[in-house]
Amino acid sequence: MDSLGEKSGDVTLAELEPGSADLTAEGDVITLADVTATLTTAGAEAFGGFYQAGAELDPVDLAVALTEDAELPDADPTPGDGGTGTTGGTTGGTTGGTTGGAGTTGGVGTTGGTTGELTGGLASTGSDVPVGALGAAAAVAVAAGAGVVFAVRRRRDTDAAQM
Repeated sequence: MDSLGEKSGDVTLAELEPGSADLTAEGDVITLADVTATLTTAGAEAFGGFYQAGAELDPVDLAVALTEDAELPDADPTPGDGGTGTTGGTTGGTTGGTTGGAGTTGGVGTTGGTTGELTGGLASTGSDVPVGALGAAAAVAVAAGAGVVFAVRRRRDTDAAQM
């Protein structure tokens, strides 16, 4: 794992705790949903101390293949399974048997959760601000300020001439 420009090997980011100890394989695959994840001390350090050790992370879904020829669940999320992004969106995939959702880049949209549900909207970046109108308003403000400066200087010159 790379963190803050340093490469670390064998970092346990989180402790996973399934809701049940009863693990049943179907087709040589164990599938778990909504597994509780708690950040470890090493995980907190890997995130640069931004999160504290013991913090509860989003629950995760995962699938573990028990044999080489076991077929993992479909990695292509469908609506309701993490969704897809809108403007410039990318679709999450399967990495080591864990499925991810989808996100958006450059636009208002939603991100997929680790458990397949939609988790909320992205922060506004201001990229949808009408630049032309904003530029025109700035130009009007500068012109008004210049007019005030001109009027004040003219008044001073007139007052100085009368004295």
